[in-house]
Amino acid sequence: VTVKYFEGIQFGLPMCVTAGIFGAARLRKNHRRRFLTQHLPWIVEQATKGRFFMAIDWENHWEETIPSLQEQFGITPLESYQSS
Repeated sequence: VTVKYFEGIQFGLPMCVTAGIFGAARLRKNHRRRFLTQHLPWIVEQATKGRFFMAIDWENHWEETIPSLQEQFGITPLESYQSS
């Protein structure tokens, strides 16, 4: 669900937003609440402020660590976002 919203916002693909909406509707109440209060605000910020993912040559980054990629592409880890 999180990935679909990210794709929908960053790439502008309506099918991804639709999948995110229906996917979130299937979440249990406590998971849906956490998604709406914690994950969704983070997704919106990361998708709008981070680097455009479709323009990245991912094959040139296979050997890099996740924290290194996050730093390069302006992505704040969810855990860091929640504590700020």
